[in-house]
Amino acid sequence: MESVVNKTVKNLKFAFLHESQIRCLYEIFAQRASKEGYNLISNFFEDMASNKQQNTYWNYMMLQKIAIKSDIEESSVKFEDIPSIGNTSQNLMTAMKIEDYEWRVMYKDYAEEALRERYEEIASRFQTISERERKFFERFKIFSELFDENKLIRNESVVVWECQGCGFQIHKESLPDDWICPSCGHMKPYFQKKFLNIDQGSTDIWICMECGEEVYMKSLPEDFKCPNCGKSSEYFRRKKAENISDDIFSVSETIWECMECGNEVRMSEIPENWRCISCGKSKSYFKRKSGKADTTKYAFKQREKAIWYCPICGREVEIELPEDWNCPYCGSKG
Repeated sequence: MESVVNKTVKNLKFAFLHESQIRCLYEIFAQRASKEGYNLISNFFEDMASNKQQNTYWNYMMLQKIAIKSDIEESSVKFEDIPSIGNTSQNLMTAMKIEDYEWRVMYKDYAEEALRERYEEIASRFQTISERERKFFERFKIFSELFDENKLIRNESVVVWECQGCGFQIHKESLPDDWICPSCGHMKPYFQKKFLNIDQGSTDIWICMECGEEVYMKSLPEDFKCPNCGKSSEYFRRKKAENISDDIFSVSETIWECMECGNEVRMSEIPENWRCISCGKSKSYFKRKSGKADTTKYAFKQREKAIWYCPICGREVEIELPEDWNCPYCGSKG
């Protein structure tokens, strides 16, 4: 008697092959971007390939839990379905379409089918993957727009609006008054305006002394106002030297470690109904690994500067100071 293979098993098999394929594709895209001189985009593709590796592992482990030998059925991805490799601009567009399909259609459908077949845990994990893919889609979309506008080459400051309700991000100079978040439905007041400078070697963090808002820019324009509290540029001071990295395109996520089996998961937060894919332990068995997030390889260059502080006027200067140096602001000795 021929065994009936349920849809969830078939979906897991396809997802495993699909994610493996896309991971390899992103690695090729990274090599192409590097050859064309776009190291920032190359590193971004490499990070996305790493995330695909985690999705592949999850799909494999879920498949091992529910599949039986009689479920063996040929699962394949047709060669004509594999996207072609173009230039960096075309590859960004291809990746954006892949991520859009994965979060909007593929994993949402898989979650619904898993629920119908009473695989609640697998359905929950499919939903988690879908949400991750949505964020990746948004990042690819922003990168693609910046690339096509030549802002990745001209090192211009750009504006990104972020929804404080769900984290949705969009690259626009301004949002209309009737703007509604396409992800969660929140209105324009829920969006925070963020500034990002693409110059990897010249970006500083400026912090508002009134509200603590941080802005990533090489320098603040004279007419600049805090996007959060409205204070002028005089209320901003350069943040003290530290490793500076971009938080707009960051795909870095917290590393969570299962205290039972040591399995590691890269996620910003672990869902309430989460269970370890390896040993089945609940969320309570997971802890942050070293309390740090995984560092992205495409973040702004990490820089160390010597900051000199004037005790008279409180100004900070980031230069090597000669012995006869005077503060350029108040004239006092260093």
